[in-house]
Amino acid sequence: LVHEQAYRDVIRHKSAQQVIYDCCTGWMRESPHADGCMKPVCTARCQNGGTCTGHDSCSCPAGFTGRYCEIDIDECKEEKPCDQTCINTVGSYYCQCRDGFTLLADQQSCKKNDVHKDDAFEARDLENEIEPQEDITARLQKIEKQLANEKVQSNELQKTLQSTYSMVDSLKNRLINLEKQQMDFHRLQTNLYNTESRTMKLEGMVNLLMKCRNNVGPNAHCP
Repeated sequence: LVHEQAYRDVIRHKSAQQVIYDCCTGWMRESPHADGCMKPVCTARCQNGGTCTGHDSCSCPAGFTGRYCEIDIDECKEEKPCDQTCINTVGSYYCQCRDGFTLLADQQSCKKNDVHKDDAFEARDLENEIEPQEDITARLQKIEKQLANEKVQSNELQKTLQSTYSMVDSLKNRLINLEKQQMDFHRLQTNLYNTESRTMKLEGMVNLLMKCRNNVGPNAHCP
C-alpha cells in the first residue's frame, strides 16, 4: 500500500458592500471618509474675508457685496450715517465734524462746542430747525431705506432658516437610509457566515472521505 501526499486548491468567496457618493455640481465631500456632500465649491476665491456658502456663492462681511465680495459698499452714499461729513473707506467709513463741533461717542453725531450745559444741543437738532425741505426729504428717504434694508435682512434670515431646516431633513433621510443599509449589511454578513460554516462542514466531510479512501483503498466502503 503506497500513500501519496495530495494537494488541492480551495477558493473562498467573500462579499463586501461599499457606498460611493456622487456629488452634485458645486458640492464636494469634506473628506474622503465623509458620508455626504456638504462642502460648497466656489470656482473663484471669495475676496475681502468672504466665505463660500454655496455653489459660486459667497457670504460677505459687513462693508462688502457682490458675488465674490469684490465690491466695496459706499456707506456714505447708501446709508448716510453721519451728521455732517462722511468719508468712505474700504469695507467701512468714518465721520468728521465741522469746525466748532465735536464727534460724540457714537462716532456719528456732532455736538457744538463752547455752550453751557443747560443749553447743550446736538448739531442734528440745530440742522433740523434750519435745514431746507430738500434735506428733510433726504433724511426721510434715508429712514425709509433703512427700514427697507431691515425688511430685506429679515427675509434673508427667514430663507436661511428654511434652508437649514431642509438640510436637517435631508440629513435625517440620509441617516435613515444609512441605518437600512447597515441592517442589510448585517443580514448579508450573517448569511455569509452561515454559508461559510456549511462550506467548512462539507470540506471536513470531503477530507474524511478522501482520507478513508487513501488509507483503505478506492473501493473501500467509507461512511
